[in-house]
Amino acid sequence: MPNTLISGSSTRALEVAAALQEGDWPPPLCADTVAALGNVCDSMLPRSLDCYIQLPSERHAHTTALTEASATVADEAMARYTAVARVMPVLSDAATVVLVMGDGADRTLPRDLAGAVNDLTRVLARALRNDHRGTDLRVTLVEHQESPSEIASIARSPRDQTPPMDWYVDFEPALGSADWHCELLSLLEEP
Repeated sequence: MPNTLISGSSTRALEVAAALQEGDWPPPLCADTVAALGNVCDSMLPRSLDCYIQLPSERHAHTTALTEASATVADEAMARYTAVARVMPVLSDAATVVLVMGDGADRTLPRDLAGAVNDLTRVLARALRNDHRGTDLRVTLVEHQESPSEIASIARSPRDQTPPMDWYVDFEPALGSADWHCELLSLLEEP
């Protein structure tokens, strides 16, 4: 049975963990801080992790736009890179990595800042794919609005299954969710 590690928002991690266990998946490990993630990774054997789900971290309010922008880039975008770098030594060559995008609909965050964080997450996904081309590592980028059960389903999906529609977000990042769903469906309908 696969072992799983979930990092990011503790509330959402518990929801995804519960959804994973509905399908007879073993209880996943959850880490909501960098320190907790480090402790979990230190307790694992190299190349022993089968699945890593990275959720966005929880946001905290800031007093100025500059501190908001700085914290968002450091805490929500670059921290994702640090977390992946910490997890990589324990991921198996055939592991599944699911990166869940941040909430672009969050009205407390300027739209361009939310877009920048998601752009950096897309770059992270591409970097992982490029660095692990010679392995069976599977990296999937998922939109924020996917439910915990949908995220769990993506993490559990067999390798030979057609990739979920959300992979399209990698190729048309400027399109909104509804737009790229329509665009993808139109591509599938062509003769």
